[in-house]
Amino acid sequence: SSTSECGLRLLMDEQRLVAHLEAIRLVALMRAGDAARDLVEGLEARCCGTASIGRPPPGEAELASLLEGALRGSSVDPAAVAGGASGAAALSPPALAAARCSLGWAGGRPPAVVDGNSLGAFDALTFRYDASGEGGGFGGALCTVLCDDAAAGYSELMRFQLRVARAQGAADAAFVELSAAERFVAARERLAARHFGDRPEARVAAVRAARGLRERLRVAQLYRLEAAHVVKALREHTGAQLLGTCWTRLMDDLSEACTLTDVTRAHGEYLADCLLYTSP
Repeated sequence: SSTSECGLRLLMDEQRLVAHLEAIRLVALMRAGDAARDLVEGLEARCCGTASIGRPPPGEAELASLLEGALRGSSVDPAAVAGGASGAAALSPPALAAARCSLGWAGGRPPAVVDGNSLGAFDALTFRYDASGEGGGFGGALCTVLCDDAAAGYSELMRFQLRVARAQGAADAAFVELSAAERFVAARERLAARHFGDRPEARVAAVRAARGLRERLRVAQLYRLEAAHVVKALREHTGAQLLGTCWTRLMDDLSEACTLTDVTRAHGEYLADCLLYTSP
């Protein structure tokens, strides 16, 4: 009908649905890779690191600050992130991401952190997108597409990518720690050779023990390398699917949509594909 076509044009052209989706893509789907890295590091430090000991977990205001700082320090347009955009620029994906994307905790409460560490630190993190404030008589159309169920789907995708990014960071940190341990053992081996120079049997035993430990560290480093390779491949594959294959299909479906129902269905199928949901 003409009413449906008018609503579709308003949603796509005036409310710029694709720009809103691009904004969500920047944050929830980690399109801005350097911003994602900075966000993960900030969350890691506040939720799991030594900086979290004795401090309450970050509230929503601090989460907003972490997200803004990550976007501002990234390759995303800094002027748009800083709120300096106006007119058409205010509807650019970076400006929309800065103005409308936010983070929170499921149930309003962050997870418990014990001894500065929590393996499930990101499990309660939620993504939110403010789709309100769009006029033109069909303001509800954008909210219909970017509804609470869609936000829940994006939250799940974001949490998964945060976990994978955290795992990759842990693998990198393990390399540093294991390398330091290898250097320490090598130094102790040299010290033992000098200290027991006049006691051949003790020197041989000490050197043999140090070499045995060094070999174990080498094997652990190989295991770490294999695990890091799998995590990196998983992260790259996930990014390629979310930001490439599935996204391209969504854009094609939106370009062929004739009604608001078609748009809503295409977006729902996109999220289902990303989440690996199957229809009953």
